Amino acid sequence: MKISSGFKLFWQVLPAILLLVGSLEAANAQTILIDFGNEDSYRGATVTNPDVNGNHWNSVRSQDFYPNLLDMAGNATTVDFGFTTAAGTDSYNGPAGPTDINGPSDSVYNAAALGNLGVQNAVYDYYVSSQFQIQQLDPLKTYDLTFFGSHKYNNDDTTKYTIYTDDTFTTPLSTANLFVGSGSTHNQANVVTIQGVAPQANNTLYVGFEGANGGNGYLNALQIADAASDPPDPDPDPAGKPKLYMHYMPWHDTPASLGGSNGSSWNGHWNGFGATNPNNIDADGRREIASNYYPKIGPYQSSDPDVLEYHMLLMKMAGVEGILIDWYGVQGTNGDITKLLNNSNAIVAKTDDFSMEFGVVLEDRFAANTGQVATNMAYLRDNYFNKPEYIRIGDGDDPLVAVFGPITQQQPSDWTTILAQAGEDVELLPLWYEKNDAGANATGEYAWIYEDEARDDYLTRLEEFYQNRAPTLGTVGGVAYPGFESFGGFSFEIPHDNGQTLANTLALADEYSNNLDFIQLATFNDFGEGTIFEPTVETGFAYLMQLQQFTEVPYGEAELQMVFDLYRARKEFSGDGTIQAQLDQASAHLNAFEIDDALAIIQSILPPGDFDGDGDADGADFLLWQRQNGKTGLYPLNTLEADGNADGVVDGKDLLLWQQHSNAATIVSPLSESLAVPEPSAAAILLPLGLGILLRLF
Repeated sequence: MKISSGFKLFWQVLPAILLLVGSLEAANAQTILIDFGNEDSYRGATVTNPDVNGNHWNSVRSQDFYPNLLDMAGNATTVDFGFTTAAGTDSYNGPAGPTDINGPSDSVYNAAALGNLGVQNAVYDYYVSSQFQIQQLDPLKTYDLTFFGSHKYNNDDTTKYTIYTDDTFTTPLSTANLFVGSGSTHNQANVVTIQGVAPQANNTLYVGFEGANGGNGYLNALQIADAASDPPDPDPDPAGKPKLYMHYMPWHDTPASLGGSNGSSWNGHWNGFGATNPNNIDADGRREIASNYYPKIGPYQSSDPDVLEYHMLLMKMAGVEGILIDWYGVQGTNGDITKLLNNSNAIVAKTDDFSMEFGVVLEDRFAANTGQVATNMAYLRDNYFNKPEYIRIGDGDDPLVAVFGPITQQQPSDWTTILAQAGEDVELLPLWYEKNDAGANATGEYAWIYEDEARDDYLTRLEEFYQNRAPTLGTVGGVAYPGFESFGGFSFEIPHDNGQTLANTLALADEYSNNLDFIQLATFNDFGEGTIFEPTVETGFAYLMQLQQFTEVPYGEAELQMVFDLYRARKEFSGDGTIQAQLDQASAHLNAFEIDDALAIIQSILPPGDFDGDGDADGADFLLWQRQNGKTGLYPLNTLEADGNADGVVDGKDLLLWQQHSNAATIVSPLSESLAVPEPSAAAILLPLGLGILLRLF
C-alpha cells in the first residue's frame, strides 16, 4: 500500500492517521523485506508477490509513503516506511549492468548467499545516498537490519549504513560498511547486518547511507527482522568462528635485495624463471612480471620492513589473526634456500611487533633425504617453537606444522625420524587425503586449492572434505581463496569471478565451521598462481574488504587505504629520520587500532588533496586534477600528481578527496565530461565549493 504526493507531510500527521488503521497483524515475531525501487521509479522493477521463495515484499520509491508494510508471510503490520531525503534511483550499472538492454533478467547475483534478499527484481535496482524512516516499531523489541548494496563503476567502493538517534540524522547510533563494487566488479554475494538496535525517538529507526569515503552509497534491498525472532544457530559453536590464518610466500626479491643494481636480474618468482623481464616497463609504469595481477605497491622484496609493516597491518585490519609461512628450512637442494630462510626470519621477527601469530607450512619437495627434513625440524624447535607468537593448536596445545604434501617423505617411518627432532609433540597436518603418508604421526589434514577443470568442481570437492573427511580427523584446516589463475598455465583454472569465488569458499567454510579448527586463506601473495589477497591494481582492496565483512571487524576501505598511505609515506620520506619517527607513531596507532590518531599523523605528512605538493589543497590542485583527469599511471614508477589515492587513475575519487580537504573558496572551471566512469550521463561541477560538488554517477 502506498500514498502518493506530499509524503513528507505524513511525518507530521502520522500519529492521527495510524489511529484509524484496523485489522493489522500484531506481528509478535516478523520479518519485513524492502525492495528499493519499483516499476514506477526510474528504470526500476517491482518484486511480484510472493517471490520465488514464497516471501512477500514491499517495493518502494521516494515519491510515496508506505504505511502498514507487509511481512514476509504477506500480513499487514503496524510498521511504516518513507524517505526523508533521496538522491536518486536507477538500475543502470547495478547487478544487471547496462539495464537498458535486457532489464532484470541480466542480474548477476548469488541467491543462496543473499538469503531472503537474493531475489532478481529486488537486487536489480537501487537508491543512492538517501535517508529514510522506519516508523511505528515496537519499543519493547530490538531489530536486526540486513543491507544489500551493489553497483559497478563507483566513486566510492564502500557504502556506510548508519542508524541515527533522531530525524536530524546527525548523531549516529550504529554503523556498518559493505563493499558494493569496484570498477566492473559489483557485489554479488555479501550483505551486512546491524544487530540488536532499539527504536529511537517516536518508536522509529532513522537510517541513512552514503559512501564510506565521501562518495555515493547504494542500497538495493533491506531486511528488517525482530532480533528476538531470529532463529538460533542450529549447531552453535561456543568457541566462535575458526581463526583465520593467511598463507604467506617469503620468496620475493628484487635486484637490490639480491645484491645487484636496478639493471640486473630479478628472482624467479617475479620473472617467471626467465619467462618475463621486470626491467621492461610500459608507459603506465608497469613492470613485466610473471603474473596476471600487479601488486598495488609494485614488485617488492619480502624482507623489506616497510613491506612487512604494510602487509601485516592490512591483514590486521581485515581480521586475520596470523600467518602460515611457506617454509623451506635450512637444508635442501634449492639454490635460494638461504635467501628464503633470511626472508622467513625477517617475517617472523615482525610478527611480534604486530601481535600476529605465525606458523609454517613445511616444504619437503627439495629435501635430498630424510635427514635434511629432520635438520629443518630441529631448526623450528630451536628458533620458532620457543616464540610465544607461534601457533599452537589441538588438545595438547602443540605447535602446528602443516606440510605441503608430503612430496618426498612419504613413509610414516620418515616422519617418525623427522619429528624426533621436534623436542615436543607436534600437530602435524599434511595436505588433504595425504595423512597416511605420515601415519600416526599426523593428527589431521588441511584443504587446499584444486578442481577438475572438466567438472568445475572446486566447491563440491571442498564440501565433500568438510562434510565427510573432516569429522574423521583430529585437527582440520579449511581454506578460502579468491581463485587460481596461474600465469604459466596449469591443468586447471578457477576464475576469480569478480570476488564470487572468494565469497563461495568463505561461505562454505563458515557453513562447516564446526568441523574446522582454522581457515587458511590461500594466499596473500602467490602472484604466479594468481591466488592473491594482497591489494593489486586489478582488484584494489576488494578481497580484504570481503574478509572484513566475513570477520565483522569495524573497519573498511578507509583503514586499508590508510595503511597504503603509510607505506607510501615510508618510501617517499625514506631518508628523513624525523618523519620516519612520526610514521613509527602512526604505525603503532594503527597496530593498536587507534585510527584517528594514525590518520592525523599520516595526513600531516601526506596532505590529502594536495596534488602539487605545496602543503594544502587549493584551486591550483583542482586545476591540476582537471588537466590529468582520466589519465593513468601506476605507483610507484609513474604516479600522476593528481592521483591522490594512488590507485593508478585520476578520477572522481581524487576529486572528492580534494573537495573534502580543499581550502578553495570557489570553483571557476567546469569539470571535464570524461570522468572515466561509463555511465549514461556526464558529471559537472555545478556550484561554488561552498555548495558542494555533485557527481552523478548513478
